[in-house]
Amino acid sequence: MSNPLQRWLDQKDGNPFRDLSKLESSFDRFFHEMMKTKKTLGQHDFSFSPSCEITDDGPNYVLKFDMPGVKKENIKVEVNNGMLTVSAERKEEKKQESAKKFLSEVFYGTYSRSFSSPVPVDEKNIDAKFENGVLTVKLPKPAGEKAKEIAIQ
Repeated sequence: MSNPLQRWLDQKDGNPFRDLSKLESSFDRFFHEMMKTKKTLGQHDFSFSPSCEITDDGPNYVLKFDMPGVKKENIKVEVNNGMLTVSAERKEEKKQESAKKFLSEVFYGTYSRSFSSPVPVDEKNIDAKFENGVLTVKLPKPAGEKAKEIAIQ
């Protein structure tokens, strides 16, 4: 039970915190219903989407993907006509009969994402490494490729 001061504040019209719990409950119900709807449609893997970071370190474009819980043998990196495709699958571990799941915010399923480079890359020397749950793909720029300065008229 709440204290007398809290009950008094809840009765005041100007209390900015009164509706906060109602709003939070509404969001919780919305997301719960959305998740339930997706699962009833058979789309259990809709949210497995590793985050990606793309940087330019000078000689390479570097793509890093966070893939915790994904095994190296379940990752595929392909390049075809300048299009880099990264695919992965995170499989759910076998459940123990006696284990009861109360909450799971971990999503399983397949993932595939493709990237095209705005400039040519040296496809023969692409390097991919998977370490500590992070996939790092280096796309080397062709030797001698430098930025072209455009004259402004």
